Amino acid sequence: DGTEFKADDLQNNETIGSVTLTSTGTAASANAGDYTITAAAATNGTFDVNNYTITYADGKLSVAKRDLTITADAASKTYGDTQTFDGTEFKADDLQNNETIGSVTLTSTGTDATADARSYKITAAAATGGTFDVNSYTISYRDGTLTVDKQISVTANETVEEPENNSSVSTTPHSATHIRPETCVETFGLAPLLLNLPDLTEYCVDTSGGRPTQFTLVENSGIALPPASALLTLAVLRQ
Repeated sequence: DGTEFKADDLQNNETIGSVTLTSTGTAASANAGDYTITAAAATNGTFDVNNYTITYADGKLSVAKRDLTITADAASKTYGDTQTFDGTEFKADDLQNNETIGSVTLTSTGTDATADARSYKITAAAATGGTFDVNSYTISYRDGTLTVDKQISVTANETVEEPENNSSVSTTPHSATHIRPETCVETFGLAPLLLNLPDLTEYCVDTSGGRPTQFTLVENSGIALPPASALLTLAVLRQ
């Protein structure tokens, strides 16, 4: 506001009302660092500018680094798959002035196809690119989690539970889709499976015995299950 100055050798208790102060570091977009504050044009108060030879000395404006937290996103894959990161799977808190980060280096010991089914850390580091200036931030990196899910092979038993109403349905299933309907997970405690039949009928697969051998219809009970031999074409069920 023009009062951020000191004046040496004013006489007779005189005062200066204000000084014009300028700096290139005042903008919100100014990077962290030190900037010159230039003083000029002392005016007002009780002093008479004509009674003084005025010398202006620069001040310093220090722009501190802002804290920035970068967190790796959670990811998941199935055992046997390879996980890759393109460097954009992260969130950044407290970036200023609509700045962006181009990419972050993401690593995990669980990315290989041979990684066992369990949870692994995803480590983030080396943020770069985008419009942000890394020198303007104190960056903290937080780990994410890579979950490797188990892979279950489907082996259909010839004894398949059939609904009472044997209405016709195609016996040639197509690709399996991984779903988790509440009727399977919460009511039956079973692993879910969706067969891409013409009516998109949902089924549950009982894995309590270690291998999924019993198929039970849980919705659209008027539709007949295809025979177990047809279900053998389903190669993989992800639990």
